[in-house]
Amino acid sequence: MNLVYSRTYQKKFRLFSGITIAFDIPNGAKLLATSKVCRNQAFVLIKMRYGLQFHPEVNDKLINAWFDDISYKDAIIKDFLAIKNEYNRIGA
Repeated sequence: MNLVYSRTYQKKFRLFSGITIAFDIPNGAKLLATSKVCRNQAFVLIKMRYGLQFHPEVNDKLINAWFDDISYKDAIIKDFLAIKNEYNRIGA
């Protein structure tokens, strides 16, 4: 799990990002979100061309499938459910 800062909305939010491999944003792109773990979390290039380093599509079923055979699956699911509940509580 990762705490990301949205440069566009000037807010922090938690999201699912198990990736620590960084990338450079293309020339002319605008950085939209960053984190301590990975500086370039999201960008937009021209109109409607986005690059994301996190997973907005994640749901309970996908988390279970991705981490079915690892020893710390319960901790990952616990963190994911905390984020999901937080988003549900604030209406995001």
